[in-house]
Amino acid sequence: MHFRDKYGGVAQLLFVKLDNALLKAMEYYTLFHYDFRDPLRIY
Repeated sequence: MHFRDKYGGVAQLLFVKLDNALLKAMEYYTLFHYDFRDPLRIY
């Protein structure tokens, strides 16, 4: 039980870090996506 609690805490921490990384990645992706799409839209 103690091992499971410890493991759960680590898993939760990893999940939160992964979630933050995913959000940042999506943010950068949308930024780059718009950067590449805007010149095409202008011309």
